[in-house]
Amino acid sequence: MKHAIYFLFALLLVFAGCGDRAQTNKLDLIDSLATTDEYDSAYALFRSIDPNSISDDEEQAFYGILQMQLNARYDIILENDSLADACISYYEQKHDGSRHARAYYYKGVNAFMRGDTVAALTHIKQAEEVEAKAYTPWLRYLILGNLAFIHNCMGAHKTAFAYSKKALDQLNSSKTDNAEWICYVYDLIAQCHLFLGHKDSVFAYYAKTIPYIEKIKYKLDRAAYYTNAGYAFYLTGEYEKAEPLARKAFELYPFSTMRINLAKVCHALHKDEETDTLLKAAWKEAGYDEKVEILEFLGKISEEKQLYKESADYYRRARAMQDSARMARNTEVLVSAQKNLDHNELERKLNERNKLTLWTLVL
Repeated sequence: MKHAIYFLFALLLVFAGCGDRAQTNKLDLIDSLATTDEYDSAYALFRSIDPNSISDDEEQAFYGILQMQLNARYDIILENDSLADACISYYEQKHDGSRHARAYYYKGVNAFMRGDTVAALTHIKQAEEVEAKAYTPWLRYLILGNLAFIHNCMGAHKTAFAYSKKALDQLNSSKTDNAEWICYVYDLIAQCHLFLGHKDSVFAYYAKTIPYIEKIKYKLDRAAYYTNAGYAFYLTGEYEKAEPLARKAFELYPFSTMRINLAKVCHALHKDEETDTLLKAAWKEAGYDEKVEILEFLGKISEEKQLYKESADYYRRARAMQDSARMARNTEVLVSAQKNLDHNELERKLNERNKLTLWTLVL
């Protein structure tokens, strides 16, 4: 974050005396920084803007687009669509196809983060339709890639594969050297092959992915791709190949997701003591969903040992935990709907971020 501090000091000089265009210049610069993966600097500059100082309709709409974009990057969920709908309405009236499509896109991303996969698919398809007339190459790539991602989540793996190949074609046509984007599309295609049972193709695409991972700027993102690759090898029974990747992810980001994935690999390799240590540590920091995963995995281990009473108890606890998770989510939605999230609330949620999302590509 040090570079962000120096960067902001320089901005004071850049924007001094800019007059009425100061806010517009800031918004343009935030957009540019985010587009080039300088999210820390973009977010710091965004935080420096008082939303009450923006009175111009165009600036308000652009501010809204950037707020949704940064929210998505930092896993900050808006519990209603009022901001997205206001941006959609404004850019539709202005016939600005590119930003109109962006507004639909971020509406879809936020819906996915809320857990509404159907709404996410609907809104990102709307973004695809609007963008087709405007043609914004980087946005088209993200739309295609995330349509592939969502279809995979919904079990429509052949449709996901078709979208992922379109995303790859779009990427190739741009001739980009952006390691994050390259990893994302290769990872998507590998995951499609995994679900479709094409084992050799899974290995082939991860062989293409791995050399680019170390070029990615953010440690969390590198860890996400390593754990994806390692878990894919684990699921295909290639435990020896999975282990170094799972360990690399864990070394980069010793988080509950990484601990659980490494624990599963260690169990497959009969490293029982390490498996137990990893799962105990993961439990302490895991959320509801990951605790369910841990309990189900412990149930599976007990079943393998023919400890059926113990296994049944783990599965019972997992079901109870799932019920608790549903109740907690319902309560969170009710509470969040009453809040007007100001910058301080956004920062609090950012600092308390407690889960890994692999939805990392949301420019």
